[in-house]
Amino acid sequence: MILLAVLQLNKKPIIDWNRNFGLQNKAPFGLSIFNHEANDLFQNKIIRINQQAHDFYSESNHLKKHNILIVPRRTESIDTESWKIILKKVKEGSNLMILTYEIPETLSQELEIDHYNLSFIEGKENILHFTDASRSSQLMMNRLPFGLGLMKLGNPHTKILGTVSSQNNPYQLANFILIPKGKGKIYLHLEPLFITNYYLLQNHQYAEDVFSYLPLDLETYWFIRKKEAHNPSPLGFILQNPALKYTWYLLLAGSLFFIIFHAKRKQRVIPILPKVENTSVEFVRNISNLYLNEGNAEEMMYKKTLYFLHKIREELLIDTSILDEEFAHKLHVKTNAPTEQITAAIIMIKEVLERKHQYQEKDLISYNQLLNQIYH
Repeated sequence: MILLAVLQLNKKPIIDWNRNFGLQNKAPFGLSIFNHEANDLFQNKIIRINQQAHDFYSESNHLKKHNILIVPRRTESIDTESWKIILKKVKEGSNLMILTYEIPETLSQELEIDHYNLSFIEGKENILHFTDASRSSQLMMNRLPFGLGLMKLGNPHTKILGTVSSQNNPYQLANFILIPKGKGKIYLHLEPLFITNYYLLQNHQYAEDVFSYLPLDLETYWFIRKKEAHNPSPLGFILQNPALKYTWYLLLAGSLFFIIFHAKRKQRVIPILPKVENTSVEFVRNISNLYLNEGNAEEMMYKKTLYFLHKIREELLIDTSILDEEFAHKLHVKTNAPTEQITAAIIMIKEVLERKHQYQEKDLISYNQLLNQIYH
């Protein structure tokens, strides 16, 4: 185990190139740098919202016009009602910027963007440009670009702000557009990788130029996933760090071995329990001795009656305090004994318990047979 831990510590870390867009993720395509620098980029007027838009605006319905930011992996989790209220805020004068590689059906209909007009630029390396000459920055996308663009614009008022092309193919597709909507504006960028850690370290100026289209004197509400609103737990931080992760595993394995071997040495001797005696046999022996010694049939019938009623209470769960028609009916249902036998037995039981008569041995035998026929 120790050798394995040492080998893992010396192992060259594997770079995760998944497009995860995690706010706390420090992988190349995570957003930890953007999340950290967003306050400075938006002049400390950015507010992270970790709830659905319809919930947020229902609690804050008196907001002035503002900016709304939707980042990757968020568009598909926004419900239809939230999109409706976001677009309503835009029509009232707010600005919406969406960075995504998937356009939800609700949004595509509102923006008049036909999915059939979406295309991919050919080539492993893409270049992002601005159409505005005052924004001369461009970004070389040399790692897993989406290369997504629009061949045709449905809304005649749509303005192209940026394009994507390939080094091998000079043909350009619109991938950054402005769509006026009521009193506000919608900015749609189809290459969200430009805000990831990898590309911000290469060229942060392109990202600054993109966000400069938003009026930074307004507050910006950034809708993020709820589970990313908080920092990772201590255990999550340990598991994200390879060295700490294998140290943690080594600690757990050592603790497990200690518990196993320590418990084996300290195990207490299991006591030998005495065999449980058969008390029913002892009961029968005592009853038989009573009859042999005293020869009292009346007393035996009395004991038999008490024992019979006890079994009825304990095993059949029938109340024996009142021996009436209800008792007879319940006993008949549970034992399936004839009603005539049960009625005769109840009469005999009452007489025995009242001790009104003198009984002989033949009475004891017939009485015992009657009770055994009902429930034995």
